Amino acid sequence: MLGEIYLLRKSFRLKRTGFDAEIADLEAERKMKRDVRDDKYSALDQKRSKIGRNVAADPAYGNDSPLYGAMGFVRKSDRASGLML
Repeated sequence: MLGEIYLLRKSFRLKRTGFDAEIADLEAERKMKRDVRDDKYSALDQKRSKIGRNVAADPAYGNDSPLYGAMGFVRKSDRASGLML
């Protein structure tokens, strides 16, 4: 009887350890996928910023054009002066 209880407890610990290891593997995979996503977002943001600078520098559009605002940038006319009244 005592031997059976010991084996049952040992089996339970092994299963629990196996689950813990599986969870740790899944969490590591999740972190890796988030890191890949963050790298892709960073690359996209750099491209978006470069395109925004090109639109702002284009004489046909500039940094006060509706296109510049539609791209998510703050138009020059919408910016606050920074002075407190």
